[in-house]
Amino acid sequence: MTGIDFDCETCGEHHEEHDGTPASPWPLLEFPAPEAFLRMDPWDRILRTRLEETLCLIDNGRSTDAYVTAILRFPVRGEEAALLCAPWVHIDVNAFREALANFADPRYRETIPGTLATVLPGLEEPLGIPVRVQVTGGGLPPLISPDAHARARPLAHELRVGITRAEAELRLRSMMLEDPVL
Repeated sequence: MTGIDFDCETCGEHHEEHDGTPASPWPLLEFPAPEAFLRMDPWDRILRTRLEETLCLIDNGRSTDAYVTAILRFPVRGEEAALLCAPWVHIDVNAFREALANFADPRYRETIPGTLATVLPGLEEPLGIPVRVQVTGGGLPPLISPDAHARARPLAHELRVGITRAEAELRLRSMMLEDPVL
């Protein structure tokens, strides 16, 4: 594999032979909604949810479940390249409200506990893995790091030591082939 070709949704242009380095980044892997939303009946989605590009609220009858997207960075072993994805994370609704209220404030910093709420390519059973969402304010996207309780899981290992270039490109290509349906 010599690089990734893709049509960029941000700039609208076709990019060729991108290798994941800072000078030639791969596209961000994005997911349409949290798994809980995707598994809902379409009628319930209309009545019980609010879904936006990076935020989702689901009324579960007893309380509200809150989800945000955040950046997860998989380094490529021995290279400057990285695979970036923006999975959904389930967080406490009160933490969600506070982060939303302070999102634009450049001084706001908060680490929020959460659990992964997206099936990630190349990982078995990522749902429910404990993570930390680091909100940095100033309108910047939050970052994901593994929770101390998840250090022994494959996700934490991959984030710590990296993945191979072949694995990164395989994950990218598998996501580029999928046609997300809501």
